Amino acid sequence: MKNGQLVDSRSVESSGWRRIRRSLARSPRAASVTRETLPAEITAGDCDAWAMKSDKLIFGWVVHPRTSVANESFTISGLRDGSYDVRLYRTWRGRYMDGQTVECRDGKLTCTIPELKTTRGHALHIGNDSAFKITPGK
Repeated sequence: MKNGQLVDSRSVESSGWRRIRRSLARSPRAASVTRETLPAEITAGDCDAWAMKSDKLIFGWVVHPRTSVANESFTISGLRDGSYDVRLYRTWRGRYMDGQTVECRDGKLTCTIPELKTTRGHALHIGNDSAFKITPGK
């Protein structure tokens, strides 16, 4: 999806996204992802975004082709209200960031991609894109 419009996923796939997709395929939940997954309604301000959802898992990708996605927000609509566990994936590093719990209200879940800070003399940059996986909270 690009701001709510279905697009050909091959046109927005990066090497980081391919790693996420392969990781999901090895997941015990992979069978439900492949059989019951549908496009999710997602908006992301000035960014392009794509997402898929099932009852157990939502996954997707946000990209800003000209600048960083730091401090950008994305919203997924059509979800049940409640708590969700959100894991952002740093495609440039190939690693998940610390998880966070986000509340869905009125069927909408909004998550802001954080700006990374300098730590112990190392500058950390989120990059042009971030993938994510979201599961219902327990």
